Amino acid sequence: MKRFSAFVLPILLAISVQAQLSGPLSGVLPGDSTYTVIGDIEVESGDSLVIEAGAVLLFNYYRQFDIRGYLHAAGTENDSIKFIKRGAMEWQGIDFNLFSTPFSRLEYCLISGSSASGISCNASNPIITNCTIIGNTHLFYGGGIQLNNSEPSIENCYISQNIASYYGGGIYCDNYSDPAIYNCIVEDNEAYSYGGGIFCHSSNPTITDCIISSNISLTNGGGIYCENSSPSITGCIISSSNAFNYGGGIYCINSNLVIEGCTISGNAVQNFQGGGIYCMSSDLYFLNTILEGSIGNYGIYLDNSPGVSINYCNFYNNQNGNFNNPPAGVGIITTVNINGDSCDIYHNIFLNPQFYSTTGDSAFYLTANSPCIDAGAPYIMPDPDGTIADIGAYYFDQSSQPINDLIITISGSDVVLQWAPITAAVSYIIYRSDEPYFDITGMIPISTTTNESFTDTNAVSAEGGWFYKVTYQY
Repeated sequence: MKRFSAFVLPILLAISVQAQLSGPLSGVLPGDSTYTVIGDIEVESGDSLVIEAGAVLLFNYYRQFDIRGYLHAAGTENDSIKFIKRGAMEWQGIDFNLFSTPFSRLEYCLISGSSASGISCNASNPIITNCTIIGNTHLFYGGGIQLNNSEPSIENCYISQNIASYYGGGIYCDNYSDPAIYNCIVEDNEAYSYGGGIFCHSSNPTITDCIISSNISLTNGGGIYCENSSPSITGCIISSSNAFNYGGGIYCINSNLVIEGCTISGNAVQNFQGGGIYCMSSDLYFLNTILEGSIGNYGIYLDNSPGVSINYCNFYNNQNGNFNNPPAGVGIITTVNINGDSCDIYHNIFLNPQFYSTTGDSAFYLTANSPCIDAGAPYIMPDPDGTIADIGAYYFDQSSQPINDLIITISGSDVVLQWAPITAAVSYIIYRSDEPYFDITGMIPISTTTNESFTDTNAVSAEGGWFYKVTYQY
């Protein structure tokens, strides 16, 4: 299963002013120091600047950071670099300008409090990784990140609470911008017009393994807005976003949209159509995806969009219906799939996906009885456990099977686990967490045993209880 671990930097700072910056900069800016930016600063063409971990740059009102050369600002998870406003008045953000040196790097940086986008890229391709871009605005477009004819790599970033008065609250892509956006969280952003989370115009972003959640558009495209674009969206969660008019999750016009292995859940429109997705005059390739819980008219609303392919998907509980004007045969139950569940001729099913939850750490993970398990397209890459692809963003790991008859008792200060033997089991694996319904992906077990019991010694505590899972390997 994929895990989303975008690093979130702290915002509250206890800092003191130590130095002042203005004009061209080059060389090394020492870390673990605080600087006040009293005038615009820049890295000139042909120059380079290294900012060390722990540096804090406080920008006076309306000051900005222009990059025309090469910037390497790499903090660490425990010692980040911060670009923030000084006092209550906003600054003007970080601008990677035309012909800046390729592959400048922002890593483990906090960018906050700008009124002219947190980061702007004009014909430039920086690497932006493990950054927190939060609480920025723009009068027109791209509150968090603004891209014009650029192809940056944006990875493991947290992009939240950014606002654009018109387009692209979180990320704005225009004029042949083709960013690679990977393993990012884009949530709680707002656009007063189009694209609360991500806006795409004449651009072809690749969006992979991201969470796009709780974004708002006051017109169209709460989560994502696409116009004259060809985005590819794979392995993503698009949830709880809202548009006042069309396309709560995604709005698409004159575009070629590819969605594969995603979960689209709980998105809404207030006034018109397409609680989940609205497509006008667009092609849509929709594969191995769950679309459920849409609020508004239809899960997918197709308007003059004959080039649509919908295969091996699951639709459930979409208000007023799953589809408007779908391709012939879509949604008409005529056969059964490999699991014996009723489906249409394109292997689409219409059943409760049976998530653990739609909130918290276990959101959108499949439970053991989900009809989405092994119901995906058999001709694409199998899941990591070697089984047929599951439908949705998260697969159900069948390599370690859960023990369902686990008995837990207390013996003094010990917790005793017991279960019935599994004939095929080679070993049993025990996991423990302080959270219910926890996911074991990536967790280190507390023990492995060949017995049908385990004692967790001295585990009883007045501070709280433990939750356990036992799996077996065969």
